[in-house]
Amino acid sequence: MEPPSSPNEYEVRKGRRSHKPLLIGVSRKSLINDVSEKKLPTKKRLWGSIAAEAIAIANGADILRVHDVEETKRAIEVTDSIINH
Repeated sequence: MEPPSSPNEYEVRKGRRSHKPLLIGVSRKSLINDVSEKKLPTKKRLWGSIAAEAIAIANGADILRVHDVEETKRAIEVTDSIINH
């Protein structure tokens, strides 16, 4: 396994080793702006949130804390289909 690229990645990996459910909450967080060229108000970060949540699911997250439930649910269904195809 490669070394983590950030402290947050280390915490995700540490959580996975504990064999406990992993909850991720990135919905509308400022990190969406930190990695984006566009600086958006909180309520306009949907697509960045969904992208980060899909990556979290692909990397083993078990539970997501979200604001935009319906949109996230549809995106995660697609993510799950791709992963399990």
